[in-house]
Amino acid sequence: KCNAIWSEFGYEVGCQANPSGVSAYDEGYWTSWPGRCPSMPFTSKAPQGGPAKTSECLKEQPGGSCGSPDGTFNCIWHVEEAGFIMLDDLVGTDIAKLYASGGWQYEKSSDTGEGTSFWSGKKDKARCKAREEKLLNLFAE
Repeated sequence: KCNAIWSEFGYEVGCQANPSGVSAYDEGYWTSWPGRCPSMPFTSKAPQGGPAKTSECLKEQPGGSCGSPDGTFNCIWHVEEAGFIMLDDLVGTDIAKLYASGGWQYEKSSDTGEGTSFWSGKKDKARCKAREEKLLNLFAE
């Protein structure tokens, strides 16, 4: 279906409200910014399966990124760096040391991590709000 949309309308930005039950983030959205060859995974080991991007696909499907969007099929969006935060700062621990000590950030069946509780309570509204606020505060620094 996506290939048909890209052929007819160009490489438009996708936006979807988070499906209910996935998490407890209020009014959250997933976005998709189709780059070159969006129909194929980056590597053959990607979770969605299939072969990695081919040189033919990279030529035939240029994606929608460009310097000054003009609405043509391959010039629909532009992204500029706005800053970054470090995952260690967000989670509140040294992630490399966490993994080296046998810990993990999150495990679905227990709804918690080992060595950090930052992601615990994936569907807990108050915890999601606290994570969101921490992210926004770090980004504002």
